Amino acid sequence: MAGISATDLDMIIMSTSSPDDAFGSATQVQTLIGAKGCIAFDLTAACSGFVLGTITASQFIKSGTVKNVLVIGADALSRYIDWRDRSEALNGPSRWHWLRPSGNHYGLT
Repeated sequence: MAGISATDLDMIIMSTSSPDDAFGSATQVQTLIGAKGCIAFDLTAACSGFVLGTITASQFIKSGTVKNVLVIGADALSRYIDWRDRSEALNGPSRWHWLRPSGNHYGLT
C-alpha cells in the first residue's frame, strides 16, 4: 500500500490495551510479517492508543532515529465485556497505518 516492505521498517508500535500475552503483541507482528532487525514495542493507552502511537512515531521520525514506522491500533475489549451488562461500552476498532517522512513534513500514507 505505502510501497514499503516489512524489511524496510525501522519500528513497529502496537497500541493496545488487550495484548495476546503478558509480553505484548508488537514482537509477534514483527515475526509474522518478517520485519527483522526493527524495534518493536507495545504502547498501552486504551482508546487513545492509536493517537498516542502516531505521536510517538512522529517524534522518533522527527529526531532522525527512524524513517519507516508501522503504527497499529488494535483492541479486543470484547474479551473483557460482560455482554449481559448493556452499560459497558464496547469499542476498539483496528487500524493499520504507515507513518513516514514525506519531504519536509510528516504524514500518514
